[in-house]
Amino acid sequence: MGVTLFIESFQVIEKDGDSSVVKSMVKYEVPDELAPNVSHLITPEDLLTRMRAGVKYALSLKK
Repeated sequence: MGVTLFIESFQVIEKDGDSSVVKSMVKYEVPDELAPNVSHLITPEDLLTRMRAGVKYALSLKK
């Protein structure tokens, strides 16, 4: 793909017993000439999919 650095993170901040706020960040570095080929492959939707899996897992622990 040509990405030289890729960092993806999220932080879950509990608001109360039944709700929370999620802060997310995606950072990547790629040479300028490859950017048009890569930018559409790294999307917030990818992170959202992983966050939803994490929420599902956390809720399963709460039972």
